[in-house]
Amino acid sequence: MVQDSLTSAAGRYAILVTGNLAAPLAEQYGNYADMFLKLLKDGDDETWDVYFVFEKDSPPDEVLANYECLVLTGSSADSFKDPDWNNQLRARLAAALKRQQRILGICYGHQIMARVLGGETGRASSFEGGPRTMKVTPAFFEQWFVKSDWFDKDRAEDWKFNIHETHQDVVTSMPPDVTLIASSGFTYCEAMTYKNIFLGLQGHPEFTAEFQTALIEYRLQQKTLTKQQAEESMTVLKENPVSHADFQQVQKMLKFFVRGH
Repeated sequence: MVQDSLTSAAGRYAILVTGNLAAPLAEQYGNYADMFLKLLKDGDDETWDVYFVFEKDSPPDEVLANYECLVLTGSSADSFKDPDWNNQLRARLAAALKRQQRILGICYGHQIMARVLGGETGRASSFEGGPRTMKVTPAFFEQWFVKSDWFDKDRAEDWKFNIHETHQDVVTSMPPDVTLIASSGFTYCEAMTYKNIFLGLQGHPEFTAEFQTALIEYRLQQKTLTKQQAEESMTVLKENPVSHADFQQVQKMLKFFVRGH
């Protein structure tokens, strides 16, 4: 169990939404915060607050300090650019790290935390959509939030899991002092940790196959994906799906990290 120095924050969590879904998708599937609540929330005795940080100023440090863990969502914004809201958010996250506050970063959240920690992000060589297979590193099994009864350690050298992906940006330069815990054939830094208080994933554990399909179809209609990109993503979705076992194992790991026990 990881002891949180902010004992008054126990049972309180914040979702920092860094981007929004298009209205047709949000109407059917909810926004990113709704997806993370379904993924991570365990009961009514927990407090989950949502802040749309890309729309307005980030909550001040004294507000964010009242949470046990901060959850950063994905976004269509470029993680390597510096709009005012991004600059302010990164300053808030740097302060949270100094407080030893736990932070979970997903996709865009993973990338901006790489910048906070001294790394760099940029465009990938091409768009990546659909499930991808993560190959974990030996360091994965050494993490406090990876329980031995969830994973087959006898197969540690070749243990893999699938996760939904949709991104054009990646971590291009690893921050110092972070630990790489998963890579894929397309993206080197698929998952990383920092000093037991930060966990970042490039993929989207909050996505379902139904939502991923709808997202690909919508982006094709809006011409933000080419026909080839959409077809390749749909092929991967059908041929390399995220199994229920993969979803459950990743969900258990993330819930354990968020709560610290």
